[in-house]
Amino acid sequence: MTLLFIDKASKSKINLWNLLHSLQLLIEANEAGHRSIGYISPYRAQAYYMDLLLNEFFRNEKQNGEMMSATVHRFQGSERDVIIFDSVDSYPNKRPGILLTGNESERLLNVAMTRARAKFIHVTDYNFFKKVNVRGIYQNLLDHQLFHHQQVDPSEIGRWIHSQKPNLQWMHAKKMTLVQQDIQQAKHNITVALPSKRFIVQI
Repeated sequence: MTLLFIDKASKSKINLWNLLHSLQLLIEANEAGHRSIGYISPYRAQAYYMDLLLNEFFRNEKQNGEMMSATVHRFQGSERDVIIFDSVDSYPNKRPGILLTGNESERLLNVAMTRARAKFIHVTDYNFFKKVNVRGIYQNLLDHQLFHHQQVDPSEIGRWIHSQKPNLQWMHAKKMTLVQQDIQQAKHNITVALPSKRFIVQI
């Protein structure tokens, strides 16, 4: 599944599915006692929207400098105990962007990985990168993670989500009671994301 958009103003990529997964990882890490957490994305728009989510969910932690969302370039010189690196690229793109495949990709990925003092978490669409046959250091990272059985499939999402927030709920597809309650309580608009259609519908 993917919800990949292009920001009209900056022409930068936004992957809503990765964004929400990464936010939940931030929540889980925080609940586990980690206070120094960073989110890194190659794309400015993705980092910007995570910054907005941090304002919503972790305003105090962000203001205190405990949590940070930024591009790889802006993260140079800064470290965190936990780093979440979101590669963003996915379908319906036909190939990953230059930030992950170009001449600077090795240096940028090296910066992202070395910002972590204790734990490095990689959020990516492995099937997409496998199909487009990405090479170089990014492929080495994917191979390393698979070889050491460090991957978590989206179908396993219920196994690692332990902390739910009132305004971010993960639900089983067959348990729609909470969704129905949300729909019934809506006063004006209901926004539904349709991954296969690449747009958002308001009802």
